[in-house]
Amino acid sequence: MTDKNNKKAIEVYLIGGFLGSGKTTFLRQLMLQLGDQKLGLLVNEFGSISIDAPLLLDDEVQMVEINDGSIFCACIAHGFAKTLKAFSELPIDVLLIESSGMADPSSMNKTLKDMAPYLDRPFDYRGLITLVDATNLLEYLEVLLPLQNQIAAADLILVNKVDLVDAETLAEIHEVIKEYQEEAPILDTSYGSISLAEFRSLLQNRGRSSPSYNTPENRPESWIVKVAEKQTAAGMEAFSKALAHDSWRIKGFVEQKDNTWLHVDSSSNHIVVKTFTEKLPDSFEHGRLVIIGEQQSKESFKEKIKVAWQKTAAGDIELSY
Repeated sequence: MTDKNNKKAIEVYLIGGFLGSGKTTFLRQLMLQLGDQKLGLLVNEFGSISIDAPLLLDDEVQMVEINDGSIFCACIAHGFAKTLKAFSELPIDVLLIESSGMADPSSMNKTLKDMAPYLDRPFDYRGLITLVDATNLLEYLEVLLPLQNQIAAADLILVNKVDLVDAETLAEIHEVIKEYQEEAPILDTSYGSISLAEFRSLLQNRGRSSPSYNTPENRPESWIVKVAEKQTAAGMEAFSKALAHDSWRIKGFVEQKDNTWLHVDSSSNHIVVKTFTEKLPDSFEHGRLVIIGEQQSKESFKEKIKVAWQKTAAGDIELSY
């Protein structure tokens, strides 16, 4: 596909899904399968620091991070537009965009249409891939508008973590999804695994667009936890469990007493704490965690985090947002 100046278009894929649905795992696998192409990567995180970026670092990939909100919210929309324009000037074949777990991507088609006159090379937008977490979709879907819109706007839906639910639950998930979305193909996956050939054959941009729900007024609460002392895996599991009912997402990295690192990845009651061997930024010091919860009193949420930490983990923490 070319424009009037015969400049080759850049394929664009948007990866969406609620907090903890497996977007980053899926993205890593997709990047490996696209290894023979020049890739651009835009990672959007709701918190003010990037946690997913260390999981996606690749010397061969042009990566940009946009943090502290949804790229579809007016509060950072200008930065998103500038970044898209910058990517259009790079020698890449494919641009992968991972939106934040609280993003409502309903306006993506309009955003790219509005940007078209300002791009150095045209974008060939292939569509939105929405991942849903089979372990908590039925719990969250009726009460979370961003999740509803992530499904309604999808061009391909991956029901992830199907190995953790029974057949009856999975059948109910499919029925509920179809109440919000009847056109997009639905594929069951574990660990976000899908072949590139199947992915491309199923994905087709349906061209739908509507205003995004994301506004500064409806931002959920989030806190950054700066860890002062080295921790244990058992302590991080206990901390995540203690906050399971008050948080949608806990993720980050903490240093252990043997100087190795732990990757903490918690959503609802699904808690994973495992060793992480890649290099982390010096700014992480002994560790950083991002904790996201439903809209509530910021001070109340802060106090819940402090109490849970005091009961389960070592040392002091510093909280910011």
